[in-house]
Amino acid sequence: MNRIIFDEAMNQIDENYLACCLGARPRFKKRLQKYAPALIGTAALVCLASSIILVKQYRGKEEPSWPAKTILINKNDVKDEIYRIPHWEDMEIYEQYSNIEVSGKQYNARGGIVESDRLGNELGTQTAQGYDEYAHLAGEEAERFHSVLAREIKGISPDCAIAIRYSGQETFYAAINPDYRPETLHTLVTDLNLENTLQFNFIDYDYVKKSGEYCTVRFENLDDSKIWEFLKSCEQAESEPNDQASNNSSELLSISISIPLLGYENISICLYEDGYLATNILDTGKIFYVGNENVLTFFNYVLDECEGYELIYQYTEEDSLPESALLPSPTPSAQTIQN
Repeated sequence: MNRIIFDEAMNQIDENYLACCLGARPRFKKRLQKYAPALIGTAALVCLASSIILVKQYRGKEEPSWPAKTILINKNDVKDEIYRIPHWEDMEIYEQYSNIEVSGKQYNARGGIVESDRLGNELGTQTAQGYDEYAHLAGEEAERFHSVLAREIKGISPDCAIAIRYSGQETFYAAINPDYRPETLHTLVTDLNLENTLQFNFIDYDYVKKSGEYCTVRFENLDDSKIWEFLKSCEQAESEPNDQASNNSSELLSISISIPLLGYENISICLYEDGYLATNILDTGKIFYVGNENVLTFFNYVLDECEGYELIYQYTEEDSLPESALLPSPTPSAQTIQN
């Protein structure tokens, strides 16, 4: 199962399974799904440590080496993130009252702060909804409501996101529409004004070495213009159903991105061998067929011209884990795929 398909599967997981972890009733699905990004991130680390992730097989004849970098993972932090939903009083207000309906569209509030110069037309006063899971477990009334003022965000389509201010507060927070579906990749870029709001962080290349060991190579200090050149060459690619990217297709690269205005940090744009591009921008999977040639050309550019290093994941409490749970020591890495 590849990363984006895994992300989408986690977003679509039945609320009964999430609710049963807390003994809660199967309600307020979007409330439960709000924690999916944290759960997904944690699950990914656990899979890495357990070497259960399915990755693409090495295809080259030689393995040029990359320098290694150790990434420490705190086992206790991972455990807490998996099992603990924050108590109501520990949440920020946008986490407490996260669900808002405006003009017939459902929005989820996020932590992105919208400054005054980015505020557009007013969309009226609405009621935001929240749900206290622990109050429900205690047999108390769990539904919560709070008045908000909604406004457009300049440069961003309200089909994608809006700004909301809770009564009694001064800050406007971004709220996103997870049901938004663009017609083309160009539509996605334009509606979200991504050329001015998106940041590229790094690119990860995952594969299996000749020895059978799992490896991640990370490329930083990216040339943003090269990534945009690639994306614009594919901008007419049409949006396709989320199940279009085959489970049998290997992920070539994962581009880590952030959209601070909307409260996103380290989400992804992924490229697949069969020519698909997928992203989880606005919390739900969006798939585009951009073509094998475009994908492989960009893939070869990254491996040939960008500097990278191999990531070695290691728990800080090694004594409490079996030796098999740690990733292998650094060894040489993969060669460029040939067209």
